[in-house]
Amino acid sequence: MKNRLDRIVTKSGDSGMTSINPNKRISKNSNIVNFLGDLDELNAYIGTLKADLFIINSTEDSLRDIYGWITRIQHTLFDIGGAVCSEDIEIFDEKAVIFLENIIYEINQDLPPLREFVLPGGSQLGAKAHVSRTVCRRAERSLMNLIENNPEYEKFQKSPVLPFINRLSDFFFVLSRRLDRLYKLDEQTWETRKKRKNK
Repeated sequence: MKNRLDRIVTKSGDSGMTSINPNKRISKNSNIVNFLGDLDELNAYIGTLKADLFIINSTEDSLRDIYGWITRIQHTLFDIGGAVCSEDIEIFDEKAVIFLENIIYEINQDLPPLREFVLPGGSQLGAKAHVSRTVCRRAERSLMNLIENNPEYEKFQKSPVLPFINRLSDFFFVLSRRLDRLYKLDEQTWETRKKRKNK
């Protein structure tokens, strides 16, 4: 079997073109490549969060659960990229969306209700979860741009891909709050200009 990445330096992209699907040459500034780039960036940011997870406490059992969740999510992001850029790869099913909904519910059960928006930066890990959340939102916008402006990708409008990416940003939001609580930090929330003025 041929290795998927047998050569790293191919020089085939030196002209600003790249290959997808599997031998179609397109611009690196195309909508599909922009979406795949945002997806790749999201996966990399998630990786920085995963790499630092155990800086709180290497024996914290809940961190092992989070590590497993994040690893599964990273695999799914590669599944999405493969499904979008290749006709030979099937779109994953809705079980991935249900998985996210279940862990969001599980995490949120232990969190206090929110009355205002959370200020990112309570903890290093919580802040990284917020960055992952915002990059995830950008990937979602890129996917919508791809669907709305490229008829061949309209099929993804009704696929599990959009709900998964939408739920994923929700996951990183509740995860950021959970991580801040592991640091035993008080949660900072947005104070309106009026409240700040009256202090």
